[in-house]
Amino acid sequence: MGFCEKYFDCKIYKTVWGAMALTIISVLLLFVLPREIAYENGFLENLQVAELLAGAAFSVFLAAKAIEKEERSIWQAAFISFLLIAARELNWGRVFYPTAALNRFLPLKDLWYGPVVYPLVTLAAVAIICLFWRGRFFLFGARRMLPLWNCVLFVSLFLAADYAEHRPLSFFGQSYDGEIMEELFECICYLMMIDIVRIMGGKGVKY
Repeated sequence: MGFCEKYFDCKIYKTVWGAMALTIISVLLLFVLPREIAYENGFLENLQVAELLAGAAFSVFLAAKAIEKEERSIWQAAFISFLLIAARELNWGRVFYPTAALNRFLPLKDLWYGPVVYPLVTLAAVAIICLFWRGRFFLFGARRMLPLWNCVLFVSLFLAADYAEHRPLSFFGQSYDGEIMEELFECICYLMMIDIVRIMGGKGVKY
């Protein structure tokens, strides 16, 4: 048994092929989609929030089905993680307080709940760490085995999204808005997150 088979689930799931196809389609969509689709509180941002809330709901389902309390802690941590990322995609609620300027919103410090956001985020992060520790995350991961290619694709798309966000994209002498590619790749990233939870959860739950 090689290193890969010992520590990872090396099966290439159909969802990986699907995500790769979506990645290619996303690159092509960069040339045709309007810039507005990637705005804060726009279609792609809201799609990401919907994906993350679906992941949170699925984590609740897995936690309810878990027999061992350690596994239940893992899915509770996943639930909080999905909600935390969803809140970040909503810019901690700033998207609900637009200004007169296009695609601009009130700064967090000017919102009535602004001062408590980062303390709550810190508490949520501590809760996630504690739940993973209580759930013996590394032992759980070794037993269930992380799907390797799902993780590789997730990391690759995350890095590509970060690159697209911070650097101008130019093809055939024409510049394009990297924010569109960033948001499209993040949509696929979140699908991969849900799929990783589905695969690992499916190894211990009978639906």
